[in-house]
Amino acid sequence: MKHIFLIILLFLLGCGDIEFTGYSSGSSSNSYVLNMDVQIKSNTNFAISSALVKLEWVLGYDSSTPDSAYTDSNGNVNIQSQIDDIYYYQSQIPQIYFYISSSGFLNDTTIIDGSVFNETMLDTTTSRYIQSINHTIYLVPE
Repeated sequence: MKHIFLIILLFLLGCGDIEFTGYSSGSSSNSYVLNMDVQIKSNTNFAISSALVKLEWVLGYDSSTPDSAYTDSNGNVNIQSQIDDIYYYQSQIPQIYFYISSSGFLNDTTIIDGSVFNETMLDTTTSRYIQSINHTIYLVPE
């Protein structure tokens, strides 16, 4: 009996580096990226240049690395932010926060929902899920 216990113990110690794959619970641990093309306009529909746009987003309990940039002369800006190596459940929807400030306009915080990340968003060259979103935000003069 004690030999069987010793054999089982040696077997378990020898299996310390075995990886078990194939387990699927509708979740995965990866990097997730939001690539945002944002246009900033006034409430009378003209482009606002030099507006500071800050982006941050939340997925479950995890927050992205923030990013910010100024709009160009057409009121456009491209900003990108990501969350690395999180345990993501496939039904979670990213909540996206924009913080905008521009001279002559009221500061604005806009919150939108993204789409659920799925396999069509996987960039196989970087092994990241990338979601591209276009959004227009309208500011009110002071």
